[in-house]
Amino acid sequence: MLDKKHNNNTYCKVFINTDLDEASLLSIISQLINGKINNINTITSRYIDLDVISNDEFNEKNTSLPKSGFLFYRYFLDVEPIAGTKYENYLSSLKILINGLRKRGFKVIPSCDFEDELNEGKPYTEWMK
Repeated sequence: MLDKKHNNNTYCKVFINTDLDEASLLSIISQLINGKINNINTITSRYIDLDVISNDEFNEKNTSLPKSGFLFYRYFLDVEPIAGTKYENYLSSLKILINGLRKRGFKVIPSCDFEDELNEGKPYTEWMK
């Protein structure tokens, strides 16, 4: 079970910029977190439940804005822990996902109460470059 400190603050929105189509992105994400694609855009793993969503605000020109460009990335993930998951396991799985996508060259910006724990101590703007 999530500890009280994090009990109400575990939701994370993760913005992703890539030219891949949604099906390819789903496949990569499911591999990274050892998850199963449940329907059109939902993936469930041992610790994470997420939806891959095409961003209605996507605007390629605006993705280069220095502070807010990530808001216009092509996709975002709605991420939450599976019920009963320990915070440490959830956080570890989320780090694996984010770092795996970054290693593949995607721009990935988490937006949540604990985003500093997901950015290796760097400001989020470093990951937009």
